[in-house]
Formats: sequence, structure tokens, C-alpha cells
Amino acid sequence: MANSIEIAGSQTERRIGWLTLVFGGIATAVAAAGHHKVWAQGLVLGAALGWLNFRWLGRGLDALVLASTAQQP
Repeated sequence: MANSIEIAGSQTERRIGWLTLVFGGIATAVAAAGHHKVWAQGLVLGAALGWLNFRWLGRGLDALVLASTAQQP
């Protein structure tokens, strides 16, 4: 049911999600090019965890929005 209804702002959420990974990848590449292996590992891990956190929060809020609109008379 959640996939059949387009929730306002979902396109923006998708864009933020992939931009998180893109900027994390760019920062990782810059750190790796500067021979900072530990920094690069931290950046790639942080970008992945940030993306997961954003995705899970978005799914939770989408579920709340759908539940609240389903209860309307």
C-alpha cells in the first residue's frame, strides 16, 4: 500500500538519499587520494550509516503519514 501512494516530498527524500552517498563517495575519494586511509574508511562508513539512518527515518515517517490518513473519516 505504501508504494501505491505518492507521499508529498518523497522525490526530495530520494534525492537526499542518493546525494548523501554521492557526497560521501566524493569525500572518501579525496581522503583516499590524500593517503588518509583511516579517514577514508570513516567517511565511507559514516556515509553508509547516514544513508541507512535517513532511509529508516523516512520509512517510519511515511508509515505514520499513511496511518494517520487512513484514519480520516
